[in-house]
Amino acid sequence: GGGAFGQTATLADLRRGRGQARRVVLVAAPSDALKQSLAAAAASAAELLAADILVVPLLSLPPGRGAAALEAPPLEMLQGAVPSGEVAATAAAPRTAPLGEVRTQPPLPWVADAPDAAGSWPVAMPQAAAQWGQALLPELEAAAKQSPTAAERGLTIVLKKNGRVGTRRLGTPDWQALVDDVGARRAAGLDVTNV
Repeated sequence: GGGAFGQTATLADLRRGRGQARRVVLVAAPSDALKQSLAAAAASAAELLAADILVVPLLSLPPGRGAAALEAPPLEMLQGAVPSGEVAATAAAPRTAPLGEVRTQPPLPWVADAPDAAGSWPVAMPQAAAQWGQALLPELEAAAKQSPTAAERGLTIVLKKNGRVGTRRLGTPDWQALVDDVGARRAAGLDVTNV
């Protein structure tokens, strides 16, 4: 987990019932693709927040003798993707369902559930990049076997609120499609608590 503004969280902290449930979208991509994806995420920040989506960007370095290595992107990359004043404007924007005020989850059987805290920006800087690299190495290797252009295209992994992998795909995310999927599930009365 991580945060550019001094807050840290583990992936386990972002599971449902722990006060900050989010759909975590891991985006591992080379510099240019990651910049473009972060700019698109920044343009959709209010919608991503409303859909409880948290982006964790990882910069993939060109493969040496094996799979590509991952590291936290430079903070300047994130700052460059955000229009001036956008973070404050997004944090102050009204939401259709303020998470800090509405209980979005039924109680868990083993622990008292906590209401979700409101998010302020949908991107978190990863901490301990070496551990991220180790954890995602099998995914990166599998992607490289599937496509010779995997290293250039990047990899997206979406973790549902229950902590399970919802989607793995080559390339960077289509942010609007992710937001629309959550909205469609909610409108159809389907589970958005765990998914």
